[in-house]
Amino acid sequence: MSAENEDMKVVRHGDTAIANYRFVVKVSGSAMVSRRYRATNVWMKQDGRWQIIAAHMSFVLDGTQAAMLSGDGR
Repeated sequence: MSAENEDMKVVRHGDTAIANYRFVVKVSGSAMVSRRYRATNVWMKQDGRWQIIAAHMSFVLDGTQAAMLSGDGR
């Protein structure tokens, strides 16, 4: 299994920062499975340390999955 971040963007506003990125998980077994997620973390500097104060992650569909959900997949 492997996991990595892609397309990382961080915007800082004083003692607050917003990080947005894709999180990719790959698992090898009888077949290779890859899942992509879009993540957003809100960081705030408190007492001299950066801490995550809010986070969100959602699954990103690949083209085949999107087609199946739209009724175009066979």
